[in-house]
Parts: sequence; structure tokens; C-alpha cells
Amino acid sequence: MNGPVLVDVDGTITFWQNSRPRLRPGIVLLFSALVNLKHRIVVWSAGGAEYAEFTCERYGLTPLVDAYYTKPEYPMELGDLVSLVGTPALQIDDDASEYPEGATWPFMELNGGMA
Repeated sequence: MNGPVLVDVDGTITFWQNSRPRLRPGIVLLFSALVNLKHRIVVWSAGGAEYAEFTCERYGLTPLVDAYYTKPEYPMELGDLVSLVGTPALQIDDDASEYPEGATWPFMELNGGMA
């Protein structure tokens, strides 16, 4: 098994359109590809683990997700993140400030709404 991939909820898995949350296009394909590459998908949110799980259930992502977590306090400390999930293979978020200082794993920033 390869390292976990951390994925944020709001602005990353979902985006807002017409005052409603929508599933970002390509997320199911991305999750499926990461699972096929033997990565664990870890979804987390500042809104809490329950919110992260609720969102994944809403969009049918739960079969692809291994765990749900509440994000550590901001600003995120490197040690807090690693003790929570281990060393990530990749971190995907809409906010680059969520990348802990001193982190060495890849970070993919997804931002902006979708038209």
C-alpha cells in the first residue's frame, strides 16, 4: 500500500454553484485512479470528520475512501498532521496555506469555482 492521499472537502471535493454545493468534475475519476495505484484516500475537513463523511456519502464516494478526519488546528503543524495520518503521498486542497511548513510531500491546489 502506498502512502495516504489527503483530500479536503469544501472547495476541493465540492464547489459552490448557484448557492449549492456541487461535486467537482473529475473527483470520482481521480479517487478511482488513486485507489488503483494502491493509495489510501483520507478525506478531512475543518468542519469535522462527520461532515467529511456526510459529504462523501452524499456524492457516492464512500467506497473509495478509507478514513475521515477533522483537520488539525490552524496553522497546521507538521507533527500534528503526520501523527494523525502518517506521511502523505499527496495533499489536495483549495488553500495552499493548509500545507504545513516543512512538509516535503507533493501538494495539489484546486481552487476557484466551476462555471
